[in-house]
Amino acid sequence: MDIQGHEASVLGDYFSKLGDQDKIFGRFLIGTHGVKIHQICCNTFLKNRCSLLVDHPNPKNQPDGIIYAVH
Repeated sequence: MDIQGHEASVLGDYFSKLGDQDKIFGRFLIGTHGVKIHQICCNTFLKNRCSLLVDHPNPKNQPDGIIYAVH
C-alpha cells in the first residue's frame, strides 16, 4: 500500500473493523510518507498482534519508509 500519506488512517480503519478472529490480509507491504506516519503504522501493527519483518523509516536511496508486516 502506498497511498500518499493516508496509510495510518487506512490501517486504523482496517483493524477497527475486524473481529478478534478475522483476518482478511495476512501480509502488508507499506510505503510510508514521513516518520510520524511510519511510527503510527508500526504501532497499529504491533497493537494488532502483527510481526514487523521490515521496519525502515528512512531507507537509503528510497523516498518513503518501508514496513513489511505479517498478521
